[in-house]
Amino acid sequence: MSESALTPAPFVVGVGRSGTTMLRLMLDAHPELTIPPETHFVPDLIAMFEAGEATRDGIFERLSEDRRWEDFHLDAATLRKRLDATEPFEVAPALRAFYELYAEKEGKARWGEKTPNYVDKMRMIEAALPEARFIHLIRDGRDVAMSRIKRSLKDPPPMARVARNWRRRIRRAQRQGAKLTHYLELRYEDLVLDTEGTLRTICDFIQLEFDPLMLTYHERAEQRMSEMAHDLKPVAGKPMRPGEERMKAHELTQQPPSADAIGRWRKRMDSDDLETFESVAGDLLDELGYEVTVPSRKPSKLKTALAGPSERARRAVGRIGTLRRRAPAAADAIDPDTSRPPAPFVVGVTRSGTTLLRMMLDSHPRLAIPPESHFVPDLIEYFQENNEPTVDGALEQIEGNRRWGDFHLDAGELRERLAATEPLNVSDALRAFFQLYADKQDKPRWGDKTPIYINRMLLIQRALPEARFIHLIRDGRDAALSRAKRVLTDPTPTPKVAQRWKNRILRAREQADRLPHYLEVHYEDLIRDTESSLRKICEFIELEFDPAMLTYYERAEERMSEMARDLPSEGDKPLRPADHRVEAHKLTQRPPDPSRLGQWREQMSASDQAAFEEEAGDLLEELGYEVTGKQVAGTR
Repeated sequence: MSESALTPAPFVVGVGRSGTTMLRLMLDAHPELTIPPETHFVPDLIAMFEAGEATRDGIFERLSEDRRWEDFHLDAATLRKRLDATEPFEVAPALRAFYELYAEKEGKARWGEKTPNYVDKMRMIEAALPEARFIHLIRDGRDVAMSRIKRSLKDPPPMARVARNWRRRIRRAQRQGAKLTHYLELRYEDLVLDTEGTLRTICDFIQLEFDPLMLTYHERAEQRMSEMAHDLKPVAGKPMRPGEERMKAHELTQQPPSADAIGRWRKRMDSDDLETFESVAGDLLDELGYEVTVPSRKPSKLKTALAGPSERARRAVGRIGTLRRRAPAAADAIDPDTSRPPAPFVVGVTRSGTTLLRMMLDSHPRLAIPPESHFVPDLIEYFQENNEPTVDGALEQIEGNRRWGDFHLDAGELRERLAATEPLNVSDALRAFFQLYADKQDKPRWGDKTPIYINRMLLIQRALPEARFIHLIRDGRDAALSRAKRVLTDPTPTPKVAQRWKNRILRAREQADRLPHYLEVHYEDLIRDTESSLRKICEFIELEFDPAMLTYYERAEERMSEMARDLPSEGDKPLRPADHRVEAHKLTQRPPDPSRLGQWREQMSASDQAAFEEEAGDLLEELGYEVTGKQVAGTR
């Protein structure tokens, strides 16, 4: 079965005590959708198949002997028959056998999942179940902490540990979410204060028509939660959980959403715990839009890095020629530092022309843009997670990245520059790297071109207030064609490519509303009217236009030779041969060619055009691209 033919399955994840059970019951109240109690076994089943250890007996035993098996109230013999009938016996059909049996028991056509700690296993699950669509519910960590402490069966954990766990879980989820096809981040507070609006957003995401019954979930909550009204037996160091305690932990789901559940930390959290939590996780609270209480509190290392002259960001909404500029919804969300020259950060979906723009900018006599860096978020998070960062630790994040060899820098000189930074902080550590590269190129200014930073713009802006983000957007169908020609493995199905293209752009725009410096540029405008587009980009980054930018291609081969080496494998990333890396950007050695625009019209099959437009036609149209109106075969 093709991925596009699979019915989306919502997977609700999040830090414990973030409202995931309430959202489960809201979704489960829909006449077509059911969500079982927490499963916890999915990663184990996937691992069994990946290790080649999965048998029908083994999978059945893992399911039926799980300590939560009784929660599902399924007939074990019927499940066994379903597993026996599963052909081929692979992980996805085996998992679906369980979920479909549960859905049938509830008389529903569709199923989903709510196990909060799958927040750490999303990529693994998506690879096994491509229909999975992840809904990450985030709640103010201080309210999470108060709720968790209230429900703890033993001595509550230290507040610093609670804060670290909350922060780490969300950061990990965001890193995974950037690589998922379907990932939606929602705030618990929005679900409570605008329940219908938030549920409609979720329904759109999982392709399910909203039903008013979802708003009256609490009327059926006691009956649904009664599935868990039994003791959860102890296992492998996990204590027994009495049925009464399990029911009491979620008794508030029997009432309508209440704004009283929001901000309870203000009255219930003592000042020491509040200071501890904010000192550990205040940066993430602030990034997520939550109030951070007392300005006089000791700021995080990331906040300290932002000290310096500043001004309020001005709202600049609308079109500027052929370029689109967006500005923060709240001008004081981020305070930009104007004491340093602006640093352009070129971002975008893969194969959208970001390397071409890098070459153009790098041809300016005063500006150097290195090859893709990729380590910046890791270095920022290293400083966030270490109270006493070291030069060695910072160097490990930079030199340990598999792309270090692309920069052709002297590690000893970088070490000296980091050692001279007093106190050692993330902003100056990043500047030390970029300035060293610029010095090597005999240029005073620097920038960055790493397309995937499109998902981490807010994080980078807080560490480097001088960052100005240039989001290059290309017709997704041309980007898809270009990507298909360059992949080393089997090409990704067109619907998934379209979903990723759309999701990346929409995520970027969500961040843009809180960035003081964000510019959208169409690749097609850059090709057709190169000088005008570059002049507007130069204005955006406060750099005088130079005609050398128009002859970038004369120097492109020499600049791209930095990458003429094999990129070593790392984790699930394969080795990329040197010739493949250089060949992928060979067109940068030629002047812009408008005849290459819109190649999808001739080179993309009608079925792929239809599949792409079905997933992302609305965004194509919003961006001003032609939409053919072709339909996927079998639809009308």
